[in-house]
Amino acid sequence: MPAICLKLDIVDSRSGSYHEWIEGLIDQLTRYELSFLIEPIRRAGDEVFMVLDSMDRAWHCVRRILAYSLETDQAVYLGIGRGQIEHVERGSEGVEGSAIYYASDALLALKTQPETELLSEINRGSFRYNLIVSDRAIINHYHLLTLHAIISRMLERTALQQQASDLKYFYPDRTNAWYADKLFRSAGGKHAEVNFSKHLHRADYKLLTEMEQAWIDYFDSEVVR
Repeated sequence: MPAICLKLDIVDSRSGSYHEWIEGLIDQLTRYELSFLIEPIRRAGDEVFMVLDSMDRAWHCVRRILAYSLETDQAVYLGIGRGQIEHVERGSEGVEGSAIYYASDALLALKTQPETELLSEINRGSFRYNLIVSDRAIINHYHLLTLHAIISRMLERTALQQQASDLKYFYPDRTNAWYADKLFRSAGGKHAEVNFSKHLHRADYKLLTEMEQAWIDYFDSEVVR
């Protein structure tokens, strides 16, 4: 069956213990996303592993991981793989398939000498990501370029712009008053006036959302081999 596998690891994980951080991340992911094929689990060392049935769902997790990484100022590697997995009972850990192998390869490529200028640039940041969806390098490179175009625009946002975008993305049906209150609280009450709409506009929220959805729709429409 087609699936998306996400594998995350801590940058320089040997420098300390990250058990509490990982537990916090898993709590963030499982609190809001209920449609995992395999729920996030901690595996060897500081690696976190999860499987979902589409990029539409997986992207929600990528956004959560990015938000948590920025909020806690923790550098991470994220390997994304798309492919087939064996048919398993929902929640089972013992699963194999190309989605798992591709995610592992994507993660490994981040930790070794980058083979492309694109990966070199991604590895200069604190949120380091890679994606493999095929045995054809040109397809992988295309999708990674698109992903980089989206995430790099997100990382250019100010903290308040990113928080405003996350609030709108994760809670799309709330009132502006609710968003403004949440943004004010996340800013620690340090700003005399927090204009939610202004920060959302300056974050290019509509443009980035359109880019995200167009890529996700195309990604999920491709035949998975």
